Amino acid sequence: IPSYEDNDKLKKYKFDVIFQQYGLALSNNKKVFDLFPHVGKVYSVISLHLYSSSTRLRGK
Repeated sequence: IPSYEDNDKLKKYKFDVIFQQYGLALSNNKKVFDLFPHVGKVYSVISLHLYSSSTRLRGK
């Protein structure tokens, strides 16, 4: 049975991969990035918030 800590690391890794792909998609689409230069930053702030919330909810 995987421990909570392992589960946390896996979840964090999944988050990181998703955000890296999102950032890559943004940089590949220069037009979108020029229109919304703040999107990447906002997205990462939201992701961090979601991740810390999910961790807090479990009482860690």
